[in-house]
Amino acid sequence: MLFGCSNSNEDHSWYPFPFSLFDGVYSAGPIALTNDFKKDQVLWDQINILNLSLARMSYMMQLGSPDIDIAWLMQEGEWPDKSSFSSGSYKLNQHESELSKYLNMNGFTYDRISRNQLLNSNTKLNRLKVGNGEYKALIIHNTDHILPDLYKKISDLAKSGVLIIFLGELPNRASGFKDKEVKDTSILNLNKSIVGDIEIIDEMSEIKDFLKPLINQKLFTNDDVNLHVRVNKRDCNNEKILFLFNSSDEQIDYKFDIDREYSNVNIFNPYDGSIIGLTTKNGEESVSIFLEANKSKIISLKSDNNYESCWTKSMWDDPNREYFPIIRWWWPGNAVNIDQLEKELNIFKVAGFSGVEIQTLTIGLSNAHLKKNEQNIFKVGDASFFSNLKYVFSKAKELELDVDLTLGSGWSSGGPFIKNFPAQQLVKSEIELKGPLNIEVAEPSIEDPFFANATNWVVENTIGEFDSDLELVSISSAQIIKKDGEEKLINFKDISTNFDGNKLNIDIGAGKYKVFFVYQNDVSHNVLGSGYPNALENSLVIDHLYKGGIDEYLKKLGEVWLDGISPYKPRSFFVDSFELIGQLPWSDKFFEKFNEMHEYDLRPFLPLLFKEYGESKYLYSIFGDEAEYQTTNKLQERVREDYILVREHLFMNEFLMPMKNWMDEKNITLRMQAHGGFGDYLDAYAVADIPESESLFAGGDYDFLKLAASAGHVSGKNTISSESFIKLSIFDTTISLDEFHSFSGNAFAAGINQIVFHGYAYDYKTK
Repeated sequence: MLFGCSNSNEDHSWYPFPFSLFDGVYSAGPIALTNDFKKDQVLWDQINILNLSLARMSYMMQLGSPDIDIAWLMQEGEWPDKSSFSSGSYKLNQHESELSKYLNMNGFTYDRISRNQLLNSNTKLNRLKVGNGEYKALIIHNTDHILPDLYKKISDLAKSGVLIIFLGELPNRASGFKDKEVKDTSILNLNKSIVGDIEIIDEMSEIKDFLKPLINQKLFTNDDVNLHVRVNKRDCNNEKILFLFNSSDEQIDYKFDIDREYSNVNIFNPYDGSIIGLTTKNGEESVSIFLEANKSKIISLKSDNNYESCWTKSMWDDPNREYFPIIRWWWPGNAVNIDQLEKELNIFKVAGFSGVEIQTLTIGLSNAHLKKNEQNIFKVGDASFFSNLKYVFSKAKELELDVDLTLGSGWSSGGPFIKNFPAQQLVKSEIELKGPLNIEVAEPSIEDPFFANATNWVVENTIGEFDSDLELVSISSAQIIKKDGEEKLINFKDISTNFDGNKLNIDIGAGKYKVFFVYQNDVSHNVLGSGYPNALENSLVIDHLYKGGIDEYLKKLGEVWLDGISPYKPRSFFVDSFELIGQLPWSDKFFEKFNEMHEYDLRPFLPLLFKEYGESKYLYSIFGDEAEYQTTNKLQERVREDYILVREHLFMNEFLMPMKNWMDEKNITLRMQAHGGFGDYLDAYAVADIPESESLFAGGDYDFLKLAASAGHVSGKNTISSESFIKLSIFDTTISLDEFHSFSGNAFAAGINQIVFHGYAYDYKTK
């Protein structure tokens, strides 16, 4: 979940995400975030029927296994967040990449795969085998640098017969700084040896010529109208299941050819439950399917009538409970009572939800209200909170509703009880000098970084008071030169030994220089909207790059919660998107792990890691994430590439895996949104038992939704969920029926097969 908020109702019912620019409420951002699915919302009178349509889609799209044509390497571990604002009708997929559009609008399905996943891949009959995924081709797009081991792996795959398509130029250098000349040469040598085994193309349109012969059913025509239809495919024994979504605002007669092997065709309409059977003649035959605007249909193609169908009509008509969506249930901290909890659970049951996910939040309320009602709201984790949870578990069991719990209150993970391992960062101060000089200078003062105040403007009180308990980790110098009309830094040196604890001796030659003092301190990042006792004052986020952080969190929250709700347990613990923040994210283990992985001293180059506006997911979509300093010969880029690999490793091994191992020991599944964290997104999603995307981060674009789906396919997870029906809106804060169908159709086409409604606010009166 990123910034957002929705307007207050006239009856003063609480909603955690109001338009709050002028309202003075404690909020997750100034712009409204929809939607609160309640009885006064326009879709509620249809919610039961709509949920049945989603359950039918989930049922069909969890049968068998994914049939994905193409693996597409994701060279960077993270995905840029680009928020999509609207002032009325929502524009779907407005930031989607051109290659993603081209592939899925031409009937090809793809998975994104990570560097680690590709390194561990193998081949099977000229197919690329990546974990549980099997692909007919590998696409590598716009990769100017690459790890030598990864490029060697790609070369070996090509020689073994895998179709590998480079779109654009081949890489021109190795990633990273250590032994760069030797490694760069190895990349250039591989370029020469690989060209005879791969396809190199400049235009996207050429991809179709290489891939079309490899695809069994021909979802290709020259009719431009088909370019508005997105396709998802699954294999189930002798049957192929196709999900078709019309992403346009016009009805379409979708035409495609069916291979002669498919003698039996059924067309499923999830909205009315109808099934239309077609029987094809011998030989290939063109089929035309009517698709309403913003709606979807499902097709089954069966090759042999002697085999029983993969699906059953009874399950299509009335799917099992687990296929129905769940709904996020916001509580205003612990300011709830059992009578209203029972009432709302019954509402969810009647509406056709299969379960709830409980999230306790304090946003959407004025600071005055929070202070006045602190004793009722800020009780998450107290005995009364566990009493309320146990009542919900008991009643939900009677109603046959699942219960998921957010692992904590607000986001990201942390609380007032985090004392030993809060999130860490590096900050810096600098001096600019003109040489020649041989002088002593005092340690410069350091101030709260810009990113802190800017983040607090977007999301109130997210960064607390600047931590002045600074640990000096490095002093370095660099020369300033003018090149290509810009100032650039060269000749980095660690001069820490010249500092006596009070004065720094500086001996420089002619020219301009910068001297950097780099320190480690607490980020002072507060959990947004947490409802713990004393959270009104501060509620620190844990260190996600050092195991002590998750250990302290699980000991002080996870274990306590499970004891408090015993004998009940949630179906899943849910971890929301991370939105981690820091001037330069760091941990006590960073130098040690960096030296182990890259075998050079990072200290002289630390200034090159800093971004101009710090590292805040809340700010990237506003200010961008440009490096603060420029260098020659891509030094800045190379050192940053090495830093990112270490950060990804620490996030995975110091935070994610210990948390997942703890949940495995407790026999509780992990449902997780991996974006916004410090890991490789694809590798991190794959850790979850249920990878989850959302329709807010990155605008909920199709190729962003594909990340969770791709990781789920590769790691063999059958259920892949998405926090759905969200948009940032200035005026219109409701989801229309067309938008409902469009959001869900886009998600299922991207490989999502379980919907999580965002959301339902507990009926709490603010006045």
